Amino acid sequence: MAFAIPTFNLSVNIWRAATGITNPPDVVTIGQLRVTPRAIQGQMDWESYQIPSDYDPIQLFSIFVCLPKLTDVRGPQFDPTFGGVGDFLQVGTREVWYKVMQVEDVAKGFDNEYRIAQLWQYLITYPMQ
Repeated sequence: MAFAIPTFNLSVNIWRAATGITNPPDVVTIGQLRVTPRAIQGQMDWESYQIPSDYDPIQLFSIFVCLPKLTDVRGPQFDPTFGGVGDFLQVGTREVWYKVMQVEDVAKGFDNEYRIAQLWQYLITYPMQ
């Protein structure tokens, strides 16, 4: 069975670090948000079911957004002029913003190519809907 392209079912607004998230987005596209808590297993104290106080917050959850191929989304390595800060994203209609940590192409050069970005939760406006 061939590797399938994700269903892009959410709106994605992308801001460059220099423009700030109060202005209109620099890029508007569609995508799919994926959250995988598997990374927490290496951080968890399974005897007390507590997360250690010195945990790495980026390892708490692996949050990704899948985007159509060649979407202009930038991680910190692509914008050294602004102190190496990646883009900011809002996925769907929730008042949650994410910082792009890295970007990679999946199935590059094939018909089922798409782009994936690892995210870090940056700002939440409560109550979260």
